[in-house]
Amino acid sequence: MVTVEQVSQQDYSLSILLYVRRALENGTETDKRSLPELWSDWQESGREFWRQMDEVVEMVVEMLDGLVQR
Repeated sequence: MVTVEQVSQQDYSLSILLYVRRALENGTETDKRSLPELWSDWQESGREFWRQMDEVVEMVVEMLDGLVQR
């Protein structure tokens, strides 16, 4: 929550990015990355997630194939 004084210091802009910063894990610093940088990092983490999911699916398929052949 911000005060009216804080909003006035921002020329009465209500842009969320002016008032909310993403806290890092240690809770003392804020993330200074730009929106394009954040977006790129988010996309990359999504690609990594799906690579890992593909590995899991391959392992499960191999396990199931082994059960069917018995």
